[in-house]
Amino acid sequence: MVKKTFVIEGKLENLEAVIQQLIEQNGGVIVSVKNSKIQWTYIYGRQNLQCETIIRKNSITTEVNNLDGVSYGEGFVVNKFFKLLSEKMAIHKKEILKENKIKNIDSEYKFSDNQKSWSLSPLEKTVLVAVAIILFFVFTFSGDNNNSNLDNDIINNSFSEAENFSNKNKQDIKETIELTRELFNELLLFKDKNDFHHYGFGGAYRYNDWLHRVDELKNSPYAKTILMEYGFALGDLEMLGLEYVESKGKETEYSIWAKNRISSGLNH
Repeated sequence: MVKKTFVIEGKLENLEAVIQQLIEQNGGVIVSVKNSKIQWTYIYGRQNLQCETIIRKNSITTEVNNLDGVSYGEGFVVNKFFKLLSEKMAIHKKEILKENKIKNIDSEYKFSDNQKSWSLSPLEKTVLVAVAIILFFVFTFSGDNNNSNLDNDIINNSFSEAENFSNKNKQDIKETIELTRELFNELLLFKDKNDFHHYGFGGAYRYNDWLHRVDELKNSPYAKTILMEYGFALGDLEMLGLEYVESKGKETEYSIWAKNRISSGLNH
């Protein structure tokens, strides 16, 4: 089960009617509408997903359950639905409930006038802290000639530690990019195979291992740094794989966009 709540930043008249339209545009079938609660279903491959969207004054919550007990498909439907909604109004992600675990997170970006805003990456924060420490020691000990040697040692050590930490992060980011490249190339190789079209990422079949590795990859501590420096989100790879499941390996408007975005970033 995947559940996502989005806060509404803009105002839109006839919100319930708009959401019903988007559900149908998303490929869903509305079952019932009552008290701002819309129950609908979505056919995902051979699965019938049970969906529910609740409209409140300042938020929209959509929950998708896979009655077959498989862990993929729900996130694809939820993300596709809110992607369409984001084209209609300004929204941003506030929380995710996935596999019965709640995580409160700040959005990496919010849909508002198509502008993206990010906080500092872990690498940038580390460098700023290191610079602050260095400046502190420079101004504190600069007037004490008797401790000049100690000053130099402290400053040199601070520079050395900051440089070593920065080099380690760069190496880790490089390894993350290489792993992304490997998984991306694997996907392009098996997306056209008949067994992938039939079984997808089912838990009992071999392609499920690829999905697990991508799921671990997207939780990398360098995800924001890669988004800023390479121009794509690590989660894009998972969404591309799920899109190929639905399209049986054929290119769609979304898959072309996602594939080009990832490819351009990897060749950055």
